[in-house]
Amino acid sequence: MGIVMKLCGGGLVCLSCALVGLYFAYRDNYRIIDLTEFRKALLLLKSEIGFARNTLPEAFGHVGERADGAPGRFFTTCAERLCKNKEPFSIIWRDGLRTVTAGSYLVNEDIGALARLADVIGYLDAPLQIEGVEMAVIYIDGKVGELAAKNEKNRRMYRSLGILGGLLATVLIL
Repeated sequence: MGIVMKLCGGGLVCLSCALVGLYFAYRDNYRIIDLTEFRKALLLLKSEIGFARNTLPEAFGHVGERADGAPGRFFTTCAERLCKNKEPFSIIWRDGLRTVTAGSYLVNEDIGALARLADVIGYLDAPLQIEGVEMAVIYIDGKVGELAAKNEKNRRMYRSLGILGGLLATVLIL
């Protein structure tokens, strides 16, 4: 009975370490997905500002309806607050960004790049707003490319380390 319990415990340790390795292996992939969703939403915003010539509450509402996930919630929340409140736009943008990105895989660098848009959108004319959105899209494209290259290399390493770490812990326990 004692050896069976040790083997079950060792198996659970191996499994949990392998799952932790898988989490770290795919963490950058989830960040890429989050950045890509924000990129799509920003491109929608760019077309709303540049081609449709909508006001910010209208543009944000349309983007919120068409965007998926966290960016959709972000733009919908900002549109509602822009219609209801007379708060400065930068406060609405940063608060919404902080709220929506709390459960995402974005890091402080990504959130900071998106937060800098608050200084451009809402204060300048349409061409400069579009330029600010394009700069954020360029940042996202560069970061996604960098993460994709890094992710391919690290994915195998994290999976292997998780499995080998679990086996090592199991051998040390037994």
